[in-house]
Amino acid sequence: MQFVFILVLIICIIVSLFAIQNGYPVDIDLFFVQFHQVSQSIVILLSAAFGAIVALLFGIGRTLKGKKDIRKMKKDLKGIETEMTSLKNAIESKDNEIEKLSVQTDTVEKDKLSILDTKNELLEENRILIKEKMDLEAKLEKSNSSELISCENEISENCENDMLSNSAVFYTEKSEDENSESLNQ
Repeated sequence: MQFVFILVLIICIIVSLFAIQNGYPVDIDLFFVQFHQVSQSIVILLSAAFGAIVALLFGIGRTLKGKKDIRKMKKDLKGIETEMTSLKNAIESKDNEIEKLSVQTDTVEKDKLSILDTKNELLEENRILIKEKMDLEAKLEKSNSSELISCENEISENCENDMLSNSAVFYTEKSEDENSESLNQ
């Protein structure tokens, strides 16, 4: 800003020196108006002043436009900051959800491992019970077959004994019957 001010001041000094050195009277014809015998230095100074005023007006217009743009940008910035705040809040809530889901996932994983351990234990117990059942069935089969054989032996002995005793009774009865027949005769 100071550089611009110093540059403008230098230009004004140069224009002033130029106007002072050229102070001769001149005729001016400005569209429909005519001026006779006006000092050339006044014409130079007025032209420089008019140029400065036009530059000032363009500068003011540019400054006002810049201020308007700044106000618009500040308004946009507030909207963006509000949106950014809401997005940060959304991110925080999503991070909290992720944290909760992570904890739940860990819990589910632990439960899953516990269930798998329990399943393996039950499968092992089931395998042991099946083996014991098969052993018991084998023992039962062996004992049934040996009992069956001993029962068959016992039955056949009992049958033989019964047959012998029945034969003996039969012979005894037959002899008694013969004896009684012979007596009857």
